Amino acid sequence: CSSDLPNSTHYAEPFYSDITSQPGWKSADEVTKSRIIDAATTFVANYKLHSDPLATGSFSFSALSGYRALILLLRIQPDFVRQLLPDVWKSWAPIVIHFPIIDADSLAPVHESLTTLTYKRAPKTVLEEIIAVVDKENKDHGMVFVLRRLQNIWDAVLETALIEKLDDQLLKPAAWGTILSELVAHSVPHAIAIAETVLQKPIPPEGSERNYMIQAAQALIRNADNAGWDIVWPVIQKNPEFGLEVLSGVAHITEVSKPTIVNKLRDTDLGDLYIWLVEQLPYRDADHTTHGLMSERQSLAHWRDSLMVALKARGTTQACDALKRAISLFPQYGWLKWHLLEAEEIARRRSWVPLVPKNLIALAANAERRLVQNGDQLLELL
Repeated sequence: CSSDLPNSTHYAEPFYSDITSQPGWKSADEVTKSRIIDAATTFVANYKLHSDPLATGSFSFSALSGYRALILLLRIQPDFVRQLLPDVWKSWAPIVIHFPIIDADSLAPVHESLTTLTYKRAPKTVLEEIIAVVDKENKDHGMVFVLRRLQNIWDAVLETALIEKLDDQLLKPAAWGTILSELVAHSVPHAIAIAETVLQKPIPPEGSERNYMIQAAQALIRNADNAGWDIVWPVIQKNPEFGLEVLSGVAHITEVSKPTIVNKLRDTDLGDLYIWLVEQLPYRDADHTTHGLMSERQSLAHWRDSLMVALKARGTTQACDALKRAISLFPQYGWLKWHLLEAEEIARRRSWVPLVPKNLIALAANAERRLVQNGDQLLELL
């Protein structure tokens, strides 16, 4: 099928998996479509892949066609696909795992269903392919991307395979950190224990071991329910330079646009983090320069400010106390008092309990009556 129109002069993007969106399918009559479907069923059920796309680094036309055929049949004849024999699924497992999905938005459920079916019918083969892809991506890029497409097949077997993979000495720090992050995001206790063990070691001044420790801390901050704060925060306090390196990476990649850590920390912890950041990263005009690419320091400065805004918005006594501490520690930043006033106003709004009408009428009817809502008001009255 050509890319957009019947008279196009070039072929379509080879990794578009939905042939029903192509002009050739749209212009075909029902007889032709029926023949295409029949050909797809025969091809899927009988063809054996002759080359491994992971080994060759490329996809044969037969592999590409096979994936498209599976997607087509899963949409039009799902019962046929579900009844395929395990040996057929083993044959197609490599292309299902390796196929680069570029039309995920429109076909995400279909891709997920295909991955799920493949895993159910050929779990051992799929796991082998996943680990093979991890090794390839680690070697070529120092990163791991395949885990993004495994959410719908996540189970204890996959968890175990990934935990075991963390022991692979050939994994580069970022690849190791990606796997650890995914495990922590799924609340795997053993993964959290691994991160804690790594962070208990002495921090070297440089080198790969330091990078592994940075990855462990960032995995907890980004993915643990409480940001792994009981583990990470003591390490950051004892090692400010290491802490800045950890938090700079967190802020630069995700936290400026989506400050997830804000929702994980208690008021006092958020206040402690904000004060620590101001100590380590004092305010200066250059922090908010917007020309060109944003540096990690600028990202961290923006994140520092977002923490203060989030703290102010909490509207709690603890949040106000944290801002008072900041004011006392940093008198040179007189503008902080205005943020405290806003925080106190928010706190009053959130804590205010309006009088019910009958009590209001009772107060208005007798000038000697006083409103007492708590112990402090009672002491003041007495």
